[in-house]
Amino acid sequence: MFTKSRHIKAFLFRHKAWVFVVVLSTLTFGVYFQVIRFDFVNFDDDTYVTENEVVQKGLTTEGLRYAFDVTSQNKAYWQPLTWLSHMLDCQLFGIKAVDPKGWTA
Repeated sequence: MFTKSRHIKAFLFRHKAWVFVVVLSTLTFGVYFQVIRFDFVNFDDDTYVTENEVVQKGLTTEGLRYAFDVTSQNKAYWQPLTWLSHMLDCQLFGIKAVDPKGWTA
Protein backbone atom coordinates (compact mmCIF):
# COMPACT_ATOMS: atom_id res chain seq x y z
CA MET A 1 0.00 0.00 0.00
CA PHE A 2 2.86 2.34 0.79
CA THR A 3 4.28 1.97 -2.70
CA LYS A 4 0.92 2.75 -4.34
CA SER A 5 0.61 6.06 -2.52
CA ARG A 6 4.22 6.87 -3.38
CA HIS A 7 3.52 6.17 -7.07
CA ILE A 8 0.41 8.33 -6.96
CA LYS A 9 2.32 11.18 -5.32
CA ALA A 10 5.13 10.85 -7.86
CA PHE A 11 2.62 10.87 -10.72
CA LEU A 12 0.84 13.94 -9.34
CA PHE A 13 4.14 15.74 -8.79
CA ARG A 14 5.34 14.99 -12.32
CA HIS A 15 2.05 16.02 -13.89
CA LYS A 16 0.98 18.74 -11.47
CA ALA A 17 0.33 21.27 -14.23
CA TRP A 18 -2.06 18.91 -16.02
CA VAL A 19 -3.75 17.93 -12.78
CA PHE A 20 -4.24 21.61 -12.00
CA VAL A 21 -5.72 22.25 -15.46
CA VAL A 22 -8.13 19.31 -15.15
CA VAL A 23 -9.27 20.29 -11.65
CA LEU A 24 -9.69 23.96 -12.56
CA SER A 25 -11.55 23.11 -15.77
CA THR A 26 -13.86 20.73 -13.94
CA LEU A 27 -14.66 23.30 -11.26
CA THR A 28 -15.26 26.05 -13.82
CA PHE A 29 -17.50 23.83 -15.94
CA GLY A 30 -19.41 22.74 -12.84
CA VAL A 31 -20.09 26.31 -11.77
CA TYR A 32 -21.02 27.71 -15.19
CA PHE A 33 -22.90 24.71 -16.64
CA GLN A 34 -26.13 25.93 -15.06
CA VAL A 35 -26.22 29.07 -17.24
CA ILE A 36 -27.13 26.97 -20.28
CA ARG A 37 -30.79 27.37 -19.32
CA PHE A 38 -30.72 31.07 -18.39
CA ASP A 39 -32.69 33.61 -20.36
CA PHE A 40 -31.94 37.22 -21.21
CA VAL A 41 -31.98 39.66 -18.30
CA ASN A 42 -33.55 43.07 -18.32
CA PHE A 43 -30.49 45.14 -17.37
CA ASP A 44 -28.94 45.89 -20.75
CA ASP A 45 -29.70 42.91 -22.98
CA ASP A 46 -32.46 44.85 -24.72
CA THR A 47 -30.01 47.59 -25.75
CA TYR A 48 -27.31 45.14 -26.78
CA VAL A 49 -29.30 42.29 -28.33
CA THR A 50 -33.06 41.87 -28.10
CA GLU A 51 -33.99 45.32 -29.45
CA ASN A 52 -30.86 45.98 -31.54
CA GLU A 53 -31.65 45.21 -35.18
CA VAL A 54 -28.04 45.65 -36.33
CA VAL A 55 -26.80 43.03 -33.87
CA GLN A 56 -29.66 40.63 -34.66
CA LYS A 57 -28.68 40.58 -38.36
CA GLY A 58 -25.40 38.89 -37.43
CA LEU A 59 -21.97 39.61 -38.87
CA THR A 60 -22.60 41.94 -41.78
CA THR A 61 -20.79 44.88 -43.32
CA GLU A 62 -23.25 47.19 -41.58
CA GLY A 63 -22.57 45.39 -38.32
CA LEU A 64 -18.80 45.77 -38.67
CA ARG A 65 -19.22 49.51 -39.24
CA TYR A 66 -21.55 49.68 -36.24
CA ALA A 67 -19.11 47.78 -34.00
CA PHE A 68 -16.12 49.98 -34.81
CA ASP A 69 -17.97 53.28 -35.11
CA VAL A 70 -17.23 55.96 -32.52
CA THR A 71 -20.12 58.38 -32.18
CA SER A 72 -21.19 60.70 -29.42
CA GLN A 73 -23.84 58.12 -28.51
CA ASN A 74 -21.48 55.18 -27.88
CA LYS A 75 -17.99 56.66 -27.37
CA ALA A 76 -18.20 56.19 -23.60
CA TYR A 77 -18.62 52.45 -24.15
CA TRP A 78 -16.62 51.77 -27.30
CA GLN A 79 -16.42 47.97 -27.27
CA PRO A 80 -16.16 46.45 -30.73
CA LEU A 81 -15.33 42.93 -29.54
CA THR A 82 -18.49 42.86 -27.43
CA TRP A 83 -20.60 43.93 -30.41
CA LEU A 84 -18.93 41.39 -32.70
CA SER A 85 -19.45 38.65 -30.12
CA HIS A 86 -23.16 39.45 -29.84
CA MET A 87 -23.46 39.53 -33.63
CA LEU A 88 -21.75 36.16 -33.98
CA ASP A 89 -24.04 34.67 -31.33
CA CYS A 90 -27.11 35.97 -33.15
CA GLN A 91 -25.82 34.67 -36.47
CA LEU A 92 -25.07 31.21 -35.10
CA PHE A 93 -27.94 30.75 -32.65
CA GLY A 94 -30.51 33.43 -33.38
CA ILE A 95 -32.18 35.47 -30.70
CA LYS A 96 -33.14 32.34 -28.73
CA ALA A 97 -30.16 30.03 -28.50
CA VAL A 98 -30.80 26.30 -28.77
CA ASP A 99 -28.14 23.70 -28.17
CA PRO A 100 -27.72 20.63 -30.41
CA LYS A 101 -29.91 18.47 -28.14
CA GLY A 102 -32.83 20.85 -28.55
CA TRP A 103 -32.84 22.39 -25.07
CA THR A 104 -33.72 26.05 -25.14
CA ALA A 105 -31.35 28.27 -23.27
